[in-house]
Amino acid sequence: MRLTFLVTASALTALSSAFAQQAAPTRTPPSILTSQTRPGSTLNDVLTTSRRVFRELDANSDGALSRGDAEIHESMARANSRSDAAGRIMRYDLDGDGSVTQGEVNSRLRYDRRQRDEANAQAAEQANIEAELRRVLAADTDQDGRVTWQEALNSWAAGPNALAQTTQGSSANIREILAFAGKSDGALNAAEFVELFTQLFQTTDTDGNGTLSQEEFARAQQQVQERTRLDQIAKARADCVMPKASNAAKVVLLSGYEARGLSTATIGSQEVTVRTGQITIDSGAEPLYLVVLSSSPVIWRFDGAIERIERVVLGSNAHQPNTSAGKKPLAGATGVPDNKIQFLPRSDCLHYFSEAPSTSAATTTALVRNDTGKEPTVAARYGVSSFSAPSGVTTPQQNAAGAERPALIIQKQSGILKVEGDANVVIQAGPVNLVSEVNRFFPDGVIKIDPTAVVATAKVEPYEVLPSQAGLLQLVNSGALEQRGGEFHIKQKIRFPAGLYGAHSARFLLLRGVPLPDGTAGHSCVISEETGQPIAKSGATCR
Repeated sequence: MRLTFLVTASALTALSSAFAQQAAPTRTPPSILTSQTRPGSTLNDVLTTSRRVFRELDANSDGALSRGDAEIHESMARANSRSDAAGRIMRYDLDGDGSVTQGEVNSRLRYDRRQRDEANAQAAEQANIEAELRRVLAADTDQDGRVTWQEALNSWAAGPNALAQTTQGSSANIREILAFAGKSDGALNAAEFVELFTQLFQTTDTDGNGTLSQEEFARAQQQVQERTRLDQIAKARADCVMPKASNAAKVVLLSGYEARGLSTATIGSQEVTVRTGQITIDSGAEPLYLVVLSSSPVIWRFDGAIERIERVVLGSNAHQPNTSAGKKPLAGATGVPDNKIQFLPRSDCLHYFSEAPSTSAATTTALVRNDTGKEPTVAARYGVSSFSAPSGVTTPQQNAAGAERPALIIQKQSGILKVEGDANVVIQAGPVNLVSEVNRFFPDGVIKIDPTAVVATAKVEPYEVLPSQAGLLQLVNSGALEQRGGEFHIKQKIRFPAGLYGAHSARFLLLRGVPLPDGTAGHSCVISEETGQPIAKSGATCR
């Protein structure tokens, strides 16, 4: 079938009228549409471009774009990629017998590299040759020492290019256009395709003079970038959406940076510091939908009128060490039936906040409102001993200076230091008092948590060594560490306490003959008595 493009002014008017009756698109237009205009473009330019693009995409030339066209483009792209991949292997078939041997690969590689300076790059060249040999000979699936054409073709299917053909190029453009036009399972004819271009042009040409100015083009680009950003946010949150609250339920949003107590049980790893706080459910008849957030890992201990709980959604912005953002959050709870607990699937689904009102609180509250369908009651603190719900009453964490956040500790042995204008600074001299340090960092103390009673996002188990200063105190009391002035001498095989970062870091001396500790020292300095040098597990410069 031969397709003739004839789009008259009256036809465009009719099409525009038909499209105007539909809801204006708010999604990001496919890049194949937005990339075809430039400053100075006219409507006639756009019509000419749209016809060319349509002919390129209409793989079966039937006058319409559909999933069938996308599949044809995919098959062509796969065939090209498959033959290219096989050709990169069969270029080593020097004797033309239809197969490749290791000797032929070596001969071709030596020939290709004959003019290179082997004296200066011999090691690197040998590594490259060995890598290419492994790549080619990996296709020898029957292990007979020869790679045939069929084996070379089969090797493509096991590589990354096979799947890539469905996510890029013309096939991807067609799928995006169909989705944008609301016809993912249908077809888009030529006139409708041209109208998509026309609508985008007319939307961009705000003064209606038929030509895009530099200002109009720049404004349209900014709008596309903003829509793209919003689309990316929506896509990123697609699996983060929480269930709606029931008609009778009250939604309560509780958030804090950290809890005051230190848990004796950890979630997922011995290398994280898990705190614990309390949530008391007030008496009443109204069902409660609770969303509880924190920055650090927390096990929340629920008590009170538990029967009021309709659902508890728990999240934190912390995840297991050595994992990227977006992994499962580290959070847990006791006292609530596990069928009423739901965990956010990723650590970046909702961001904690410690003050309300604030910009962070407004953003998170809006997401909770949108997901649950209810305006939440909000309560927040930096450090939390307990929340009451739904009243929102909190017990804050305060230091000796009366400030809610932990004080900045400056350790100083001599000299002069003058600090003005910040009462939340403590100058500390002399040896560290571990008992007072534990009380300062964990005002509610160390709280025993039964791992079998915790519902959490990962395995819950007792700490081998408690985190930070509590662990140091534990090791000193056991005799494995000896505190000498402002440093700790490691006398026995130990595990470093988790969380030895920032203000929690310490100085260690690994005595002669003592095995290297397990775990990580964080920001702490660890010096070997035997070598006088920092050991590999030291995260500090040891000045």
